[in-house]
Amino acid sequence: MTEHAQAIERFFTDEAAIEELLRPFTELTDQPQLDGGLLVGRWHALGLPQLPAEFDAARACRWYVEALTGKRQALELLRGHWQAQTAAHRNQLLEQMRGPWAEWNLDAYARAMRDWYQVLDISTLEMTQSQDLEAKPIRLSDIFIPQDARRSRPRRSLPRDYMEALRKHAARGDGEALAEVLGDDAGLDSGWDKAKREPFFDILSASDVQHLVVLGDPGAGKSCLARMMALGLLEGFGGDANADGKMRPWLERMAGHLPLLIELRKFVAWEAKGGRDGVLGYLHHLGNEHGFGLNQADLDRKLKDSASLVMFDGLDEIVDAAERDTMADRIVGFARLYARTRVVVTARVAGFDQRPFVLRASGFTIVTLDELSPKQIERFSETWFRLTLRGNDAVARQRHAHLIDSVKTRPQLAALAGNPLLLTILAIVARGRELPGERAKLYDHALRVFCHQWDFRRNVQLPDDSPL
Repeated sequence: MTEHAQAIERFFTDEAAIEELLRPFTELTDQPQLDGGLLVGRWHALGLPQLPAEFDAARACRWYVEALTGKRQALELLRGHWQAQTAAHRNQLLEQMRGPWAEWNLDAYARAMRDWYQVLDISTLEMTQSQDLEAKPIRLSDIFIPQDARRSRPRRSLPRDYMEALRKHAARGDGEALAEVLGDDAGLDSGWDKAKREPFFDILSASDVQHLVVLGDPGAGKSCLARMMALGLLEGFGGDANADGKMRPWLERMAGHLPLLIELRKFVAWEAKGGRDGVLGYLHHLGNEHGFGLNQADLDRKLKDSASLVMFDGLDEIVDAAERDTMADRIVGFARLYARTRVVVTARVAGFDQRPFVLRASGFTIVTLDELSPKQIERFSETWFRLTLRGNDAVARQRHAHLIDSVKTRPQLAALAGNPLLLTILAIVARGRELPGERAKLYDHALRVFCHQWDFRRNVQLPDDSPL
């Protein structure tokens, strides 16, 4: 009994198990259901003692839910307590900002950011069988997988599965083939291989990092990452809380930083229509338009005196090379002027190649988002099917198992699954049917997303000769 008591204590420190056990509190439904298979799987994954032969996971889950729902008043009280705890995290973060940013209506600002960025937009990815997902919005914080990054950048544009094949070829004695393909990028590729994977949020909040360039492949999740930085600092999302309810270390280290997200394609469009006074003028415009205004002079003063995180998302989406170079110079100038401000720039690797050292020479740390690890892929898949197939746990487990088995046994799918956007496409397809045996069909859909819907919906107009 003592052995199982200790095992249960260990079990209750597992984030995936705790998240499942909290579903009656976090889901506003009269008939919450738990995934007994998931809980048993987590028990075994933690290496805990063998469960008794007579243990019935489905029955235990029903008992647990019935014990709570039978005490409806208690359930509502507990649910309210959980929601209050989440709100307390949010209020704690906002209160630390209110002092230096007293003139800013932080509550209105946080509401606007939630309205803009909290719901995951999958409309550009959907196929006929996934349209019902629109009726069941998925919160970004619920599905987001914290990514790893390396303090380096890879070769310019070679697909990673192709590079892996080249390395294997070189390992068999044809090193010249690898050097010939890489050319001047050979040093970059060597640096990338030697750089270790680190949790991105650890890099972001490190004391030795003030300005940061975040590079990534198309679909690597750069924009979602920028949104999670902003929402995390404003909300203290449950998705960014430890199992014991405490905030993540990166949020504790950066508490009080006001996040400001500049989507560069929108900023450039605003200036093209006559917007003036640069970044501060744009923020002033957004504040007036959405009711959380701070005048330009105050904003200038506060950015110089107070902690903030300013994110410039999508440098590569400025298609004209000369305009992109000019914007890079403007961002560098902004970072120098507001020395207390943490500055983050996101760009595709290809979009940053035109001037690979301009930001590095100005004190920016360059990191590149790494591919999702097998463990991260599995976590995303498990969460995706649980959220999109609510109330149908058996089907969710079956679809999850199919996707993960396909990724493990089919190298062509494994090459796709490390990319968050492509993994989402795989998950959407796998939700409704078996993944097709012909990878050309998957590639066709992915290419249509990348080359038409994705950039079209993001208002990116590419010239015919663009390398992007």
